[in-house]
Amino acid sequence: MLPGDKHVRVCLQALMEVVESGSKNIEVAVMRPNAKLEVLPEEQIEAVCKVLLFEVFPLSTRLLYYVHAACAWQVIEAEKAAAAEAAGEPAK
Repeated sequence: MLPGDKHVRVCLQALMEVVESGSKNIEVAVMRPNAKLEVLPEEQIEAVCKVLLFEVFPLSTRLLYYVHAACAWQVIEAEKAAAAEAAGEPAK
């Protein structure tokens, strides 16, 4: 992504308003004239989302964003533990 690419920022800002758990569930591809399709790396999307989170969204939205991400992480860990238990593997 180019440093001054405002279109990608606006796209990510709109996606952050409707996507659960923020940048982990967002994939962005940029198509420019006379260039190949560019899929943005997850790290780059996450970095832009973090900047947007503090520049654009109010504190209440930021808190909900982090609480939701933490809850999603706990659900994933519980599912992993249940799958390991069902497979007869020792708990980690």
